[in-house]
Amino acid sequence: MLLNFLVLAQEGPVQHLRCRSLPNSIGLVTKLYSDQDVAQVQCQVPHGSLVDNTTQWLRTTDHCYVSSRYLYVPRTDDVPLCSTIDAQMSCQLPNKAAIEIIKQYQPLINHPRADITGSAVVGYGHRCGSQDCKELPVRLPMGRKTALALLLNDVRSATGCLNQAVLPSVVLSDNQWGALASWVYDVGCDMASRSRLIRRINKGEDLDRVISNELPRWVVRDGVRESALEYRRADELALFLTKSENEKQAHPQMGATQSTPSVQQQQPIRSEPSTSSQTQASGTKDPKNPDNLKPCCVCLETKKARDTCFFEKGDEAEKKCHYLILAHRQCMEDFGFKV
Repeated sequence: MLLNFLVLAQEGPVQHLRCRSLPNSIGLVTKLYSDQDVAQVQCQVPHGSLVDNTTQWLRTTDHCYVSSRYLYVPRTDDVPLCSTIDAQMSCQLPNKAAIEIIKQYQPLINHPRADITGSAVVGYGHRCGSQDCKELPVRLPMGRKTALALLLNDVRSATGCLNQAVLPSVVLSDNQWGALASWVYDVGCDMASRSRLIRRINKGEDLDRVISNELPRWVVRDGVRESALEYRRADELALFLTKSENEKQAHPQMGATQSTPSVQQQQPIRSEPSTSSQTQASGTKDPKNPDNLKPCCVCLETKKARDTCFFEKGDEAEKKCHYLILAHRQCMEDFGFKV
């Protein structure tokens, strides 16, 4: 059963509403809606990024998110909360300070170029599936805003991995979560999840002592001690140890619920003002084995998007579908699953 709501007309020229890969205003744009279109909404995320005076975002059946600022929602209590996985609440994004650390040590690359392994990279260290990176649904040369959106999309692999590796009994602040996410993004999911650092914090040892002892050890790459890694670990450690007056808890995510999927609802679109705008893996797991089937929110998102794109037609849809296939394959490999 679908609940239909009346379209709320808006004055001014018709503009497009951007539906994003994250409940965040700088997520990748994966879908465009026109004014007075009708979107099918699955669930709501109450604590996305702030748009005007609301932090509520709605997840549509196109597997993307729009701010409720641009949808006419007469009764928000009719819209169910997204489950932990669908809302990506278990994949809490790193805070701004952590993103700045990643950007500092991953210089912006506007045009695709090969790294030391021969793989094409673009933006803030994004590894492409082809040498020209044409599978990406973005324009090249890549600007800073697009590169940041792509980085946030990529960093979900690190936060998803971190969420699975760290026990729910371990409480992490926003700064602590961000510092660890930067570290996981750099060293890779497999190495991080098997590390002594993760084992010690899961045992309940003092967090500051563990991180101060363990994080500075991660400064060797390919058998060579690198000064850049020493500086990065120092910045991550400083962020981890930084306390603030209004610290926000990032893990376990506050208010996350495991609600079951319920009635989809149709919401009318309101226009959005237009604005300009790697992990390492080793070992495999059999996804058919229930003991190993612990899907992270990232892989569920890429799988849903990949499966949906098969029903779309046209050159742009084919290009988007190719990118989503590669994204899902990379996600599964990052988390140690066979593909």
